[in-house]
Amino acid sequence: MRVQEGRGRAGGVAEGAFLGPGAVTVATPLRRDDERGRTVVAVDDVSSGKRLEDLARSYGLDVTSEHVPVSGEIDLNRDGLVVVCGPRMSQEMWETYAQDPVLRWERAEDGPWTVVDGRTGAVHRSGQDSDPPRPYDVGYLGRLSRPDGSGSLLAIAGIHTQGSLGVVQLLANDLNTLWGQVGDRRFSTLVGVEYDPETSEPQSVELICPLYRHDEEQSA
Repeated sequence: MRVQEGRGRAGGVAEGAFLGPGAVTVATPLRRDDERGRTVVAVDDVSSGKRLEDLARSYGLDVTSEHVPVSGEIDLNRDGLVVVCGPRMSQEMWETYAQDPVLRWERAEDGPWTVVDGRTGAVHRSGQDSDPPRPYDVGYLGRLSRPDGSGSLLAIAGIHTQGSLGVVQLLANDLNTLWGQVGDRRFSTLVGVEYDPETSEPQSVELICPLYRHDEEQSA
């Protein structure tokens, strides 16, 4: 699946259930600016959150928004939760990502975060952390179990913020395709994002691994 910027999405209201059951809460992270001694929100995170809210409303869903605090503490045991937050920013999200039977967040020996595909052994690394650097990032998209085991949440994270923007673009343009392939089941996948280095806007987005259905992986 490859998505070029500007490609329209199609599909009916039913596909909105991919995001949540009638109502959605979009959570984006707050970050600590140690230099200025204050809490800030990254511009890309604001854009990701706003676009997710607009997407949910376009399917007739009720939408609220909130922030994952700098402490990383967030109540994940709620219906319709869409969390844009990587594992390093929240212990709760770290434990949630750790459920994934295929894709693992790991630090490379030289320091940067990567995502490892346990099925193929491939190590996915951001272009920002490569030599020479290039405007390319990797985003994670998955539906994962809540800590209480009574539902699921949609988790989105980039190795850097541009990866999250790419995942959101994939959702905006191909939600009907994703819904048709995984419905409301647990799954995860990775998205490769080529972006404008001046604006961080995605220019090209594509899946770089299969849509791994977790029920199939765990029974394999």
